[in-house]
Amino acid sequence: AAGGGGRSGARMGRWGARRIRAFWPGPSFLVFASGILLAFQGAAFKCVEPSGIGALEAIWVRGLVQLVGCIVALVLEPPRTSTWETVYKLKWWLILRSLIGYGGIYGNFMALEHISLGDSAALLFVSPCIASLAAWLFMEERISWSELFGIMGAACGIVLIARPPALFGETAEPISMLGVNLALFGATCAGLVIVLLRKLAQQMDWPIVLIAQAIGQLTISYPAAVALGRSWMMPSLDVALLMVGGGLCALVAQIILTVGIKGTRVGPASALSSSSVLMSFILQAIVTPADALNWLSVCGAVVVALSCVLVAIAKMWRTASATPLLTDSAAKTSDSFVAFSVAEQAGLDGKAPSGRNSLLQ
Repeated sequence: AAGGGGRSGARMGRWGARRIRAFWPGPSFLVFASGILLAFQGAAFKCVEPSGIGALEAIWVRGLVQLVGCIVALVLEPPRTSTWETVYKLKWWLILRSLIGYGGIYGNFMALEHISLGDSAALLFVSPCIASLAAWLFMEERISWSELFGIMGAACGIVLIARPPALFGETAEPISMLGVNLALFGATCAGLVIVLLRKLAQQMDWPIVLIAQAIGQLTISYPAAVALGRSWMMPSLDVALLMVGGGLCALVAQIILTVGIKGTRVGPASALSSSSVLMSFILQAIVTPADALNWLSVCGAVVVALSCVLVAIAKMWRTASATPLLTDSAAKTSDSFVAFSVAEQAGLDGKAPSGRNSLLQ
């Protein structure tokens, strides 16, 4: 009996080892790791915020890091799809994408000035639900009952995070409604960008779109600070290094998510990318212990994450059932719209996941 138990344990050990090797450092691990890195970007901003650095300065530095990284990418590997003629032809789409994309980044960073790291990450995660609604409203795409159920679930999760006094009374721990609204504004812009990407997806290499988006961050941030009456601070060396570190985390997250999502189906990728929400709550307890974890916020984050995963899986199943003759590779390509929903969490824009490039934000 002891020998049988030993053999059974060995078999279980080999099974577990195979599972670990399949996950790490494979595509699924890269999607999971991208969410972790995105959480570190928010944590880096929370670390520099006490020094007086605001969201707009952080966005400017993020844009600078993104611009340098994309130029390096173009030098190492020139674009194969984009031409100057294509860029000129789609210039207004690129500008529109950059403006709306800036709104997403602006909402995300500005929300961090008012609410906790975990709450902001959870609210931003609703962008796939908003993308599905936008596609239904503006592109006449069919929406399934499962997707509607997921969208309603995400709305319930938002209510748990926001904790409006009208529903929870005065005993619930208050949260800044300005921060909640800014986070939802960022999520809405991110969802709209996902729809815009369908115009750019097949005609642009990702560094070109990323450069346009980075230029938007660099050119809009300072005028926005002046228009809003906000001071513009020059960071000290240690603060600047933290800001650059946060920008690098976002850039690396974009790159590895692009690589990982090409080898992972959209449903699992959506679930794995929710690591950003989990890690944000962990970093909140470490970096900003004054922002105590609220059980309603945690429950709301879980509901939001599960609902958005349901929306992604429902759209993937609907696409597959509508095109039953597609191969697995072709199904991934046809499901690229949902993949953009995952990618936009990280600030991505890109080509269909099965192609050579995926557009990053």
